[in-house]
Amino acid sequence: MPRRQALSLVVAVALVACGGRPTPSGLRTIDEPPEGPPILCPPAALLPFRIVIDPAQPNPVWGIALATGERFEIVWPPGFRIGYAPDPVLIDSRGRIVAHSGDVIADAGGSGSDPVSICQLGDEQYPLRPAPS
Repeated sequence: MPRRQALSLVVAVALVACGGRPTPSGLRTIDEPPEGPPILCPPAALLPFRIVIDPAQPNPVWGIALATGERFEIVWPPGFRIGYAPDPVLIDSRGRIVAHSGDVIADAGGSGSDPVSICQLGDEQYPLRPAPS
């Protein structure tokens, strides 16, 4: 692994280890680092899971592993939030609805620890800091 990618991975893991910061809605997100090289989340296939959205909970979005039925906490990329359409939905940093409560997420990437940090949903990658354009 090139040195820059290895450093980015170490920084990303350190940020995730901090547990994420709650947004005004309570959704836990990773703080975007203010400067430095782009930090991309390493894609890693997570088991299919059902997403649960309950704005009344302290951490309102979590996953249920389909294989085991176990609940796990999730930390989301910067800019993710909860919206309503009319029921609660998860909205990404680009303003798009990415999940409704009860949806099965079969193609996601991120860390495999608890809490899980999500950095990819389907074909969409969500870097912790975008690459300069």
